[in-house]
Amino acid sequence: QNLRLFLNMTVKENVLVTMYGRNRAGIAAGALGLPRARREERAMHQRAEELLSFFGTTGKALLADITARDRKVAGDLEKAIRAELDAFAKDFA
Repeated sequence: QNLRLFLNMTVKENVLVTMYGRNRAGIAAGALGLPRARREERAMHQRAEELLSFFGTTGKALLADITARDRKVAGDLEKAIRAELDAFAKDFA
């Protein structure tokens, strides 16, 4: 799997990009602000906060401004999210 970190975005935004790639509500529901999409977005933000807290960061720093070690942590976090989402998707397949 390709690791895609965006240096011009915060750590939290990078985490959310990973999550948005796997959302179930869909683009149209999100664009229209349908209740299902809003619930899913709130859940993604809450899960991102939980994961960032677990890794000991608020996720507010721009990726370009953090140390190489912290970028590695952000990359590890993205991998963990992908694995969690893949396992979740398999449960419903």
